[in-house]
Amino acid sequence: MRRKIAHSQYKEKQVDWLTDTTKPVIAEFSPIVAALLVFLLGFGGVMMTRKIYEGEFYLTRWWSFRIGDSIALPLFAFFTALAFQKSTEWWNPRWFNYTLFLALMILGVVFARQLLLDAMINRSVSFAEANRPSERFHTYITWPSIFALVGTALIPLWTCDAPMRYKVLATAGLVLCGLTFLVDNTLVDRSTEGI
Repeated sequence: MRRKIAHSQYKEKQVDWLTDTTKPVIAEFSPIVAALLVFLLGFGGVMMTRKIYEGEFYLTRWWSFRIGDSIALPLFAFFTALAFQKSTEWWNPRWFNYTLFLALMILGVVFARQLLLDAMINRSVSFAEANRPSERFHTYITWPSIFALVGTALIPLWTCDAPMRYKVLATAGLVLCGLTFLVDNTLVDRSTEGI
């Protein structure tokens, strides 16, 4: 009998884990801290890496870095965290959050590596530029972190009961980042002379 009770309690815990909801990672922070974290994982981290390991601050021609990483993604993080502060409910099962977070981290590395490889093949980035510490930071820290933070927050953001203005402003930051990425891949001179 005792074994049966223990087994049923274990089953209940297992079911609770599958249906229990948790906050997305970005919801664990205040809006200011979330924006600062995203800024440091992106633009700020790359610029610090450039100063510390490469000895200089410099901006490349990429608008997705200049505006996307420095302004748009921190805006997304700020308004997303604010939306979660103002809400009491969202759809985000614990298993979904953790599995998606890990999958998006891996996808972020794969995507960043493919972008870098494509840029080297198209000669918009030289091999030496691709091996700079700041480029490695951007490939292995920025892209996976942004993929995971944004990806795990989108569904809960739009299913939470926060005021619509926060959802729209968060999404506007993400759209702005996407537009800068689109500009970089269609309108910007991609030759190495354009740096």
